[in-house]
Amino acid sequence: TPSRIASARSTANDSVNSLGECLTQEEAADLLKVQRSNVQDAAQAVARARAEYFSQLHAALDQIDQMDATVSRAATDASDVWASASVGSRATDMSISSLPR
Repeated sequence: TPSRIASARSTANDSVNSLGECLTQEEAADLLKVQRSNVQDAAQAVARARAEYFSQLHAALDQIDQMDATVSRAATDASDVWASASVGSRATDMSISSLPR
């Protein structure tokens, strides 16, 4: 609810203000440096994970393309074999029908 959100926000602000009063300016600067370093480390980790994800995605797509090409070649080969068998079958039928009775 809006009142609970406002209360939580107020509590968070009070905590930040209290922390600010307890820290010296130098300590706050050091804390900020650590926070910044943590954010940079996290950003680098995300970038590495993203690069790895896309690398694996491209590898998978390449495999799919290779399988597709293999299936297409197999289908063409099967079609050629079927056509050859069909021609051979018609030739056999014609030679049988041309035999004297």
